[in-house]
Amino acid sequence: MNKYKTKFIQAANQVFQILSETVPARTFFIASTSNKQFVILEKFNKVGGCTIPNDPYIYPLEESYCSIVAREARPLFIRNTSESMLVKDKDVTTSFSIGSYLGVPIILDDGTIFGTLCALDPMPHVLEEKHTKILEGFASLIANSIELEQSISELREHEIQTENEFQLAQKVQQSLFSKPMLNENIAIESIHLPSSHLSGDLFSWQKLGEGRYGVIILDVMGHDVSSALIGMMVFSQLKKHMVEQENPYEVMNALNQDVIEFFKGTSDIGAFVTGIYIEIDTNNNQLTYMNAGHPPAILIQDTAVQFLTSANMPLGITDNFPDLSETIHLNNQEFNVLLYTDGLLDLFQPTDKKVLQLLKEIVDEYRGLNISLKNYLDNIISAIDKHPDDICVLSIQGNTK
Repeated sequence: MNKYKTKFIQAANQVFQILSETVPARTFFIASTSNKQFVILEKFNKVGGCTIPNDPYIYPLEESYCSIVAREARPLFIRNTSESMLVKDKDVTTSFSIGSYLGVPIILDDGTIFGTLCALDPMPHVLEEKHTKILEGFASLIANSIELEQSISELREHEIQTENEFQLAQKVQQSLFSKPMLNENIAIESIHLPSSHLSGDLFSWQKLGEGRYGVIILDVMGHDVSSALIGMMVFSQLKKHMVEQENPYEVMNALNQDVIEFFKGTSDIGAFVTGIYIEIDTNNNQLTYMNAGHPPAILIQDTAVQFLTSANMPLGITDNFPDLSETIHLNNQEFNVLLYTDGLLDLFQPTDKKVLQLLKEIVDEYRGLNISLKNYLDNIISAIDKHPDDICVLSIQGNTK
């Protein structure tokens, strides 16, 4: 009864108050009749009413009047209990001091008998058959109240279960992403904030060889579960491509074919994915990147801030995926690269300035501070209460030999 007790008690009290003014009985109760038990859930007793125990009353169902009501699923009216062959010898007749009785079933929408609504009085001939319709009307009201509270309770349980499942899925997804990398050549860190439970923003990095590193960030169209599932399909092939393919273009082209293949033969389902893959070679002081319709990465060298743009299309649009990769010489011993998804840009809107211009100013401001780029952006993002889209930021700090 705990699941729906609050609404039930409110409804019961309202029903008792009205019944006490319209039906001459001095005692009323609501009982459940499930599990072969007679349980008085709520009661109302005027002065001089029947002797109803104050403590929760649980009794074998067959020893109660309500067993007859529940078994036959229809009202039971007894004008004088002392003359009724059905109940005159029952212990409850004496222990409750019942002289007259009227009970009606509480029937739920699926036909289940929940229990009974009963009116009784120590004196015989108090109740009349005409009171049956009144009790039946209120029994229907109580049934609706019970079902409403049951539905709310089931919904809450479902929400809790769903929340737990989402939290588990989120932990699984987070566990797949690369952990921070730190060695003498490079430091790679991430900020990953889903807008809800799961994210369509993906990233990975790994060492490809001595002094060579591959870093990728992807953003699947959409939000939450659908984009996350598509993203996980792409992610399942990602590390294999990063190791097996020779250069950023080949990695992105392989992913493009994966996305197209995933949705081949489906006319009503499709997706596209933006992304940028960067390969850093500290031995030869160069950075090669391939941008597939993604917001431009930012390369910081000394006083220069450079956007790594591309005119290429997102993944999953066409089989004819052109090679628009570019290679940049790293002319300074220290460099920083910032990769991000459009969720970061959304944080800076609306604004009078162009978003990329504002982002460049933020990067310029960071360069005068004694703080890592990742921590600097983390502080900015944390100061904003809500973010409508997934946010993913990758910070690369490296040095050439």
